Amino acid sequence: MESQTILVVTTISAPNKVLRELAAGCQLSHWNFIIIGDTKTPSDFLLEGSQYYDIKAQIATGLNYAKVCPTKHYARKNIGYLLAMEQGAENIVETDDDNLPLDSFWQKNI
Repeated sequence: MESQTILVVTTISAPNKVLRELAAGCQLSHWNFIIIGDTKTPSDFLLEGSQYYDIKAQIATGLNYAKVCPTKHYARKNIGYLLAMEQGAENIVETDDDNLPLDSFWQKNI
């Protein structure tokens, strides 16, 4: 049985080249892709192949941390980690929304 890998990214950007490439890579690699937004993320954010959580959706998860985590802060990525664990991730991978992944990013090194 293949282990479940989930990629977690935070963003304040609209879907860009990096996010689209990450979504495509996740689909090819059979990884789930969680994107955590913040107050500056466009309200109409939509990226096929990802699970996007705006601030309201983060709070709606029922995670107490989502209610107390500061906005406009890197710490919001922790919400993505918690969601990945809730979804049964055996491996959690993270990167930034402004770094194009190398081919080696998708290789199983775990």
